[in-house]
Amino acid sequence: MIAIMGKEQTGHERLSAYAAPLSEGIPFQRRDSHASGIEGYSAAMKRYPVISREQTEAALAALAGGKSVKELRSHALFAPYLAQEEADLLSNPNVYNAPPVRSYRQLFADSPGIENLVAFGNFPTVLHWVEKFRATYTGLPLALEEFMQDALYKIVPEEAKRYQTSAGASFKIYLSNMLIWRLNDLVDSCITRSSILPAGVYRQEGLRPKHDGRRVSIESLDAPLPEENENGDPGSFYDVVADERALLPGESLAGASAIASLYAIAGISQKQAQVLQTSIIEGESQGYAASLCGVGERAIRARRDEAVAKFRRLGKERVIAILSGDADAPEREK
Repeated sequence: MIAIMGKEQTGHERLSAYAAPLSEGIPFQRRDSHASGIEGYSAAMKRYPVISREQTEAALAALAGGKSVKELRSHALFAPYLAQEEADLLSNPNVYNAPPVRSYRQLFADSPGIENLVAFGNFPTVLHWVEKFRATYTGLPLALEEFMQDALYKIVPEEAKRYQTSAGASFKIYLSNMLIWRLNDLVDSCITRSSILPAGVYRQEGLRPKHDGRRVSIESLDAPLPEENENGDPGSFYDVVADERALLPGESLAGASAIASLYAIAGISQKQAQVLQTSIIEGESQGYAASLCGVGERAIRARRDEAVAKFRRLGKERVIAILSGDADAPEREK
């Protein structure tokens, strides 16, 4: 089962969520209340100095020339700072016992290669664009902490190895463009997971998901329903379909029968049912579903979209009623 918003999501819940009516816009909401960890990264990276454009270019030139971190220590743009820190450590006990702050010694000690030194020394550029995207897309649950880690230990070091100096250009501009490109991909990926195109509507070549106004969000299991529960509180999808009498949490004894009834009433084909079982109820990826069914991911998406359209024609209330055991629930008014 998949955990959604702190609750174990059952197959019934995942199917119910796809029966929601089409809505306008993409009203994304964050799904967690935990700190992203970006602030922690920012505090930890204060141990390293922010290296200048000249120092960055010198380090990149040394990297391109096959030099090591140890050899870079003697470069004229780094050696004086290292020497001064060594002297301060020997003459000032407070410096010796204090945690490192903007320390070149720490930067060189923690960098396995020059490419890592360049990444750590240019951290403010990474932080700037991560913060920019976090402020711009406040409603999207972007995995920015993971992106920050990948940027520092993988993306920026790899780009430093590939970077070729050119007159009038700077690594900071190159790095900024690369980060913007990758962060835009992260946004598009998140929107693709959080929304779908209506049945019969297909992706337009060259149109980013974040710019596609035809996309509709997948409704949250915590979305309130018009009716109240027995305690007088607003109900939700989860409250309606959860079965506390189940042998396992969230799994109804009559679950398989109810799902079969839903498929029969909605007119779901065997191929569509297989996709729903794999990609929605079991929560597997589209790639996995494609390999299991022996087709491409485009076919998986098409089968899923066709099934979702049939659910929507039934209507949210009727789908929930069927999954709750009322197979004779009346159809909604057209």
